[in-house]
Amino acid sequence: ALKAHRMKNMGGVSPVASKKLRHILRKQKYPQNIEEMLPFKKGDKVMVMKGSIEDVSKVGVVRRVDLDNATALIEGVGLRSVRNKAGEVHHIQKMINMQDIKFVDPQTGQPTDFEWMYVTHPDGRKDKERV
Repeated sequence: ALKAHRMKNMGGVSPVASKKLRHILRKQKYPQNIEEMLPFKKGDKVMVMKGSIEDVSKVGVVRRVDLDNATALIEGVGLRSVRNKAGEVHHIQKMINMQDIKFVDPQTGQPTDFEWMYVTHPDGRKDKERV
């Protein structure tokens, strides 16, 4: 039901979005679909640009995207140790803000920006892809 609500309102972004999404929306006009605003998908290779000292410049693969908080769970990044009341140590993984990560260029391995381009396929259909 939540997914249908998101897709019905403004191409995927509900007007009562979280504070972070509202902050992003104030800076730019409403997108046609959610991929234009939150371009990271599961399986993308990204690099952390800002954050804690141990996480900066780490490269990982996006495992989960949280649209409400504009965060992503990146494999091998954001690992923290937490001790419970019994004294046992548990390892948890923190979500990273999407504004703090960039795509990794497959050829050079350097962080890069992306842009959307319309690609025409041989059968005549047009798709919007990240380049």
